[in-house]
Amino acid sequence: MKKNLHSLLITITLLFCVQAFSTPVISAVSVSNITPTSARINFSVNAQNSTTYAFVQINTTPTMSGSYPPNGPFNGTTPVASFQDVTNLIPNTLYYYAIDAYDASSQAAVTVSGTFTTGGTVPSTTNAVVSNITSTSAKIDFEVNTFGIQSSIVVDYGLSPTFFYSYNWVANTFTTMPTPFSFNFVELTPNTTYYYSVGSYSPTLTGNRILGSFTTSVLSNSDHEQKLNFILYPNPATDYFTIEMENEVQSVEIYSLQGQKVMASASKSINVSDLSSGIYLIRIEDQNHAVATQKLIIE
Repeated sequence: MKKNLHSLLITITLLFCVQAFSTPVISAVSVSNITPTSARINFSVNAQNSTTYAFVQINTTPTMSGSYPPNGPFNGTTPVASFQDVTNLIPNTLYYYAIDAYDASSQAAVTVSGTFTTGGTVPSTTNAVVSNITSTSAKIDFEVNTFGIQSSIVVDYGLSPTFFYSYNWVANTFTTMPTPFSFNFVELTPNTTYYYSVGSYSPTLTGNRILGSFTTSVLSNSDHEQKLNFILYPNPATDYFTIEMENEVQSVEIYSLQGQKVMASASKSINVSDLSSGIYLIRIEDQNHAVATQKLIIE
């Protein structure tokens, strides 16, 4: 009888020790509520009768770095459901996560890890229209919907349909519906075809690009209202010509009759010895942005 009682006491003691010192258990792990920038990691913790805390880590690589504030405390011997909301994520990106749990004796549960991918709809650009085309400028209007994701809106243009030399940032914003934007092309060459690309992108989502082209008008004396009076001399010129006008010069542009800009200056005395003989158009803008054009003959 004493032997049986002694065996029973040993068994109870062993069961108590096993129960008291068993490591926590993590179970029922899942990921829900996934959006372009957030998600919820669900899990349950069985503390195995020792006060336990759970820690969630997340990163874009399998190597974890830091953790969210601890979940808990968890107690008892049955699984207790919990979750961790993770935010400020990058759209359309694969994330790795890990869940650890430690009890009061620093015994650790088996780490549970997994992955999920954030959502996101690519930005959409529509209704691109070019208007107000002159010999040196134009305007493009278009609409962009970034579907709630912070995105850069850009316009590229150049002289080739496969190479754009000018990158122009229009805005960095997010929209939830088609929103109008515009961009002004300036300092263009008259009678020239320009190719453009307009669209938007986020760090991980590149939207569609609208491609198109337009041709600037031919420069002529009637392109601009003659808002200022000036005299060119000598005209015809050989090596130099001088501009005589009341205000200071803002810019001087010399164009061939084919509309190609061949020289630019900000001086009233200009050396044209490198230009071929022929007829040119001189476009002058003063400090008040008044503009006028005049023909110049170079001999």
